[in-house]
Amino acid sequence: MKDKKNRIIQIAAGICLLIILPAVLLWKNAPRNAYDIIFLGDSIFGNVQDATSVPALVGASLEMSSFNGGLGGTTASCLPENAREDVIANSASLFYLARAFSENNFSVILSAQPVHDEGNVWYFEDTVEAMRYVDGSKARYIIIEHGLNDYFYGREIGTIEDTTPVTFLGALRRSIEMLRDAFPEAEIVLVTPVYYENEERIATTGASIAEYVWAEVSLAEDMNVLCYNAYEENFITAENVDALTEDGVHLTEEGRCVLANGIVEFLTEDKR
Repeated sequence: MKDKKNRIIQIAAGICLLIILPAVLLWKNAPRNAYDIIFLGDSIFGNVQDATSVPALVGASLEMSSFNGGLGGTTASCLPENAREDVIANSASLFYLARAFSENNFSVILSAQPVHDEGNVWYFEDTVEAMRYVDGSKARYIIIEHGLNDYFYGREIGTIEDTTPVTFLGALRRSIEMLRDAFPEAEIVLVTPVYYENEERIATTGASIAEYVWAEVSLAEDMNVLCYNAYEENFITAENVDALTEDGVHLTEEGRCVLANGIVEFLTEDKR
């Protein structure tokens, strides 16, 4: 009787393998979508998913295909080492997203749970699911825009030498290294935070938004990475903030056009 039970278990396991294995192989061998520019960032890139988004506008201006991998509300840095990976606040950070993209393994972020009751941003799942099929090896540019949420949430800036992803600079460094290793033909481009109407506000780290910006610029120089300093460009002022932002942070369509034009000009001139 015991032998019969074992045989049934073995047969069932074999059937499961026959069902699951082809599906896994099909996903692994699924055709990848090539894009000239891959954008990773927060709501400045991600909150708009149509032709007026910053990624779409940049791509159209340069006559290049673009993928919008921006996820609103996310940080570059991740939570402390003892924090769970399978929560959106952690797994959707730039560090974990760059790791998932580099390894083509999005299992953690796709199974992640929201920290709060309101759930994920509406486009998260669709964006990450689509990213599984993006061929990063064909990209000309990978453009990364982060920092404002690290500032808002009081994440430590860290130092240029940091390799721990719990600091802003450590997460940027590790993410750049992973993306460079996985996609050596792609040029990594950093975009600093654009603007914050209450720039005098000091984060719980004791730092201003300007300090996050200049730390990012310094890291870019150290790693020989292109960096568009959107903050220094100062295209949003007290006089035009109502026209270019919805709330002092998120860009209106006009604001997105201005930022996109700045990125296009920067890439065209390649101001290293």
